[in-house]
Amino acid sequence: MIPPPLYMRMVPMEKSVERNSNFEILRVISMIMIIGYHYVVHGHFQVVAGGGRIYLDVFSSCGKIGVNIFCLIMGYFGIMSSGPSIRKIVRLESQILFYSLLGLGIGFAFDQQLISIKTIACSIFPTITEHYWFFSAYIIVFALSGYLNDFLRGLSKESYVKLLIMNYVFFSFIPFFSLRENNGFFWNQLIWFFVMYITGAFFGQFKPGMAIKTYCVYALVCIFFLEFSFFVFEFLVPKFAFINGHTTYFRWSNSPLAVIISISMLCIAIQSKIYTNIGINKIASLVFGVYLFHENLFIQDLLWGKLLNASTWNSSTERIIHFLLSVSIVFVLGCLVELIRALVEKLVLLKPIDLISTKIDSFINSIGKALLRW
Repeated sequence: MIPPPLYMRMVPMEKSVERNSNFEILRVISMIMIIGYHYVVHGHFQVVAGGGRIYLDVFSSCGKIGVNIFCLIMGYFGIMSSGPSIRKIVRLESQILFYSLLGLGIGFAFDQQLISIKTIACSIFPTITEHYWFFSAYIIVFALSGYLNDFLRGLSKESYVKLLIMNYVFFSFIPFFSLRENNGFFWNQLIWFFVMYITGAFFGQFKPGMAIKTYCVYALVCIFFLEFSFFVFEFLVPKFAFINGHTTYFRWSNSPLAVIISISMLCIAIQSKIYTNIGINKIASLVFGVYLFHENLFIQDLLWGKLLNASTWNSSTERIIHFLLSVSIVFVLGCLVELIRALVEKLVLLKPIDLISTKIDSFINSIGKALLRW
């Protein structure tokens, strides 16, 4: 069956559904793991070896797992959708534009050294310039999801498993075992986003086959080996110089350990008893704003470099306390900013968003009908 053209697949309005808090907790945990990763990546640390680096490796160990989980959740729920919603895309674009322009204003006020034609262009056109790589990849996957879903829903479970095996051989095992975890065999973030989406969609279509305790064991065992790997690599670096660039090898998105942990955590959420908590769901609705806030080019430098000044804490106890406080502060601050933005959107922007969505939908329809006459 040939899928209908894109202009016929666009869903003009979003349906309001009650969210399962198991997945909302998973979103919150994933965002906290991502903030922990950014604490290290953007903290301007000068530690190159020893116990200090092990601490930083442990702090940042689950960031990519958090990204994997967001992609898996998108696939899990997205497999049953008919296609992208124009209104959702416009709302997301308005959200990302708010944070990119907020960051630009902060840059002009506090850090003009980062201001350039390139950074201004990235702030005005954040999606097409990949100012936030995750969002740019998300839009591509989201726009193509209707067609991808038609293909995936047409597969038998046996064929689907074979597809997953090929994906993981090409984009996990080959890059990982060839010591090119983030660029081997044409690997990139967008391809991996598709792999995770397809994996999440598998569990949305066929459901996990094992008990929740089994997935808990898988996750815990792999987390142990992930953290233990930092100690092993730190011990091996003086003996094998080539390992020095791969001490965080197992934390990358497509490492077997990260994949198993990510999938296991998704399956735990799926297998857990369904329940709804309004407070948890509200906090989870803010986490994308937390990401856009703290990962902005201008805001991240102000947060990690000047406000939190992460690199100045040296002792083990101080570093652990500072890490926990910093992650908490960034998360809460991001939630507060997103609450304000969401309130402004509700009071001021919803009608313009609906109008713009209708205009875009009409334009796509007219272009699609014109192309069909060719």
